[in-house]
Amino acid sequence: MTKPKKTVIFLSPRYYPAIGGVETHVWNLSQELLKLGFNVLIFTTQHDKNLVLKEKIQGVLIERLPFGKINKKLATWRWMWQRREELKKADIIHIHDIFWWYLPLKFWFFKKPVYTTFHGYEGNILPRWQAVYHRRLIEILSKKTMAIGEFIKKWYKQNPDCVSYGAIKPLVNKESSLTNRQKNTAVFLGRLESDTGVWEYLKFIKNLKEKIKLDIYGTGSLELSIKCWAKQHRLSVRFCGLTSDPNRVFLKSRLAFVSQYLSILNAMICKTMVVAIYKNSMKKDYLNLHPMAKHMIVVSSPEELASKINNLNPQQEQQMINTAYNWAKKQTWTKLTQEYLKMWGQANG
Repeated sequence: MTKPKKTVIFLSPRYYPAIGGVETHVWNLSQELLKLGFNVLIFTTQHDKNLVLKEKIQGVLIERLPFGKINKKLATWRWMWQRREELKKADIIHIHDIFWWYLPLKFWFFKKPVYTTFHGYEGNILPRWQAVYHRRLIEILSKKTMAIGEFIKKWYKQNPDCVSYGAIKPLVNKESSLTNRQKNTAVFLGRLESDTGVWEYLKFIKNLKEKIKLDIYGTGSLELSIKCWAKQHRLSVRFCGLTSDPNRVFLKSRLAFVSQYLSILNAMICKTMVVAIYKNSMKKDYLNLHPMAKHMIVVSSPEELASKINNLNPQQEQQMINTAYNWAKKQTWTKLTQEYLKMWGQANG
């Protein structure tokens, strides 16, 4: 007799076709679970009005909170209450950053275990006591938790059951592209906002004697001012919008101006030197507590970056790149999925 499939419900602020770190994390985790015979259901938002409210994509059933209800607590809780039977029947409920969606139902299903993954931090500010308290409360209400990054332990006073830095797909048929790229090339991938250090990267290339060609992938509130500034200073900068294929982007460049874990992994798997700028003490820990921190260039200013780049000899650079690459290629989605299964007590499932 065939065993009934176990059902996992993920709550995620956004999901495919949205692009981002959490979206990529939940998408790939879902695909791995499908391979292992799980049913996967996603509760997420209709972040685009053109998306249907319920559909199945590559085996994953998606239910979307209507666009007009996003960030409205009572409307969201009512929508969740309407799905209480699905939640009741689920074998595993795992929440990514939006525990407040489930909060009233947690007290209704008090004995039902729920799990949480904490991704990132709140913008470009140090966490206030309210944010710390909020996360501590979620940790208490969750059976087990995962933190994306060791810095969360320090800054949010948490004690997660597992710490991860995400996962990456291995390169396929692109090994020949890992060498022979142009020396004076760089790529920035991220939001065009002050906390990503985009201004500092631009000031760095402006002050270099050798011109660097920079491709910028991303959008944000600073886009227009950055374009004007780059044009004013005659910088060799191209604005390329968004990309769904970061590997293609990184394979063309020597330097990767990135400061988020998923982008860091993407750059490392492409043997591109990671350059990251921090602007406050939490971001400093975010980067310096990374397992490969010594094999990245982590700085606080354009001047420090220029000094490190100028003093980096080719042999040292290649050693840093190779060590980071060997680490990155071990961070597979299969490995991360096993960490989730272990948390859920499904390691043999």
